[in-house]
Amino acid sequence: MPPRSLVLSFVGAGLLWFGWFGFNAGSALNAGPLATSAFVNTQFAAAAGAIGWVITEWLQNGKPTALGAISGVVAGLAAITQASGFVQPMSALLIGIIAGVVCSFMVFKVKRFFGYDDSLDAFGVHGVGGTMGALLTGLLASGAINAVFGKDAAGHPIATGAIDGNWHQVLNQAVGVGIGRATIRQIGRQGDVRSEVHEYAPQFGYPAAWPEMCILLESGRRKSLGWQRPVRSLSRRPA
Repeated sequence: MPPRSLVLSFVGAGLLWFGWFGFNAGSALNAGPLATSAFVNTQFAAAAGAIGWVITEWLQNGKPTALGAISGVVAGLAAITQASGFVQPMSALLIGIIAGVVCSFMVFKVKRFFGYDDSLDAFGVHGVGGTMGALLTGLLASGAINAVFGKDAAGHPIATGAIDGNWHQVLNQAVGVGIGRATIRQIGRQGDVRSEVHEYAPQFGYPAAWPEMCILLESGRRKSLGWQRPVRSLSRRPA
């Protein structure tokens, strides 16, 4: 879905990029070397994501666009979040470029092929970018940046990611991604949670038609994903 105002989209992307420094670097909870590393990695990955998306878009559609550039920035930010405190700057560049290329492919090719409903490309950019970032963290995490497993008797950092020789971390990251996806899928299948919308929506100032709107949106989402389970009506309060 194209934005109503590309100027406002640029403003929003800039604010998001700026705020992401606090999100990643601020997670160190102090102004030290780890925060500095996360800050630099965030900058590098976002810029590389824009480049990767623009190049891919140029090859696929014949021309780059400003919207593609800021989409690549978001893809790079989503991918580097998990890795910002664990990888070196060159690895952050690699993560950003991969995120820009793969997320662009998801938006332009995969979504069109499967026809799923993702008008804001939340899955193609945030979902896929975040998943890739989690997996690449296990591959590119470096003990020189964050000795999360401590140091050996000689004072050398114990291998953190596959780049240091700890290939088990890639498997650990993959298991974590699988658990997260399974949890989200299970939450999405729970109708009991949605049944409380009707009861509590008026208390928070939502319109009376809010439950019916939820049913409409949920039905469309399930249809687009090919789910056959009927959506329980929210028009009645649970007994």
